[in-house]
Amino acid sequence: MSTVDRRSFLGGVAALSSLGLLSGSGVAWAAQPGADASLGELLLRRMLRGVAMGEPFYGDWVLVEAYPPMAGGVVLVVAKGTSGDPIRVDVVRRDDPTRAPAFTEHLELFVMDGGGGVRKMPHDLVEALQALASRLEDNEAQGKLSGFLLTHTERTARYPKFMDRASTDLAPRPPVVIDGVEVDAG
Repeated sequence: MSTVDRRSFLGGVAALSSLGLLSGSGVAWAAQPGADASLGELLLRRMLRGVAMGEPFYGDWVLVEAYPPMAGGVVLVVAKGTSGDPIRVDVVRRDDPTRAPAFTEHLELFVMDGGGGVRKMPHDLVEALQALASRLEDNEAQGKLSGFLLTHTERTARYPKFMDRASTDLAPRPPVVIDGVEVDAG
């Protein structure tokens, strides 16, 4: 299975956008094989209510892509404007103590950049994630969506291969689990 680097991914998004394929207020849904796509999409739509695909949610920051719950988390791709590098952000149930750069009472937003939580992030990215977290929390209060998610610690323990790929895969591949054990599908 091939992977796509961040610049190529953004180029493809720009091309689709110029063709009008990403326009409107919807979110690009990426269904996962074998999952109940309607439930996953419903959860994602509720979580992202008020955050439009391709429209700024904070300053120049836009939502580029969104994936229904997979391996216990929701994967979002954000970028600063249409020319910024895409950044993968995983939304998970809040752990105690929280370690994410942005969090709410129920959720944490992790930047999956391979930095292990110690890499410095631009201040405006942290502010954008906090603004996004606030919107997600408003929606969380209406639907208790975090009950469908795992904490970051639980995801790492349950899906180590999936989480190892998180810093390089903007478009996540569903984990392959056989008899309760994640196997390498690669």
